[in-house]
Amino acid sequence: MSNPYYSLDKIRAGESIATASRVLGAEPPFHIGLNYWYLARKATYTAVLKVRGGVVEELGIADNALTTSRALQRTLMHSFY
Repeated sequence: MSNPYYSLDKIRAGESIATASRVLGAEPPFHIGLNYWYLARKATYTAVLKVRGGVVEELGIADNALTTSRALQRTLMHSFY
């Protein structure tokens, strides 16, 4: 699980994906393995959320250059597995 002190726009691990999606403006998820991965592009970064059971388990960020299209997002998310 992510560090409990780390947040993106006040969203922390343990938050529901419904709330996180609304706050961050997440795009439709990628279903990879047992997890759903949501991305939310911001001006200077892309928020990455690992979700299982409707709850955000981990938060991270990605460079916007890697997430400019759905195809690039898919490549990024599948590059870990």
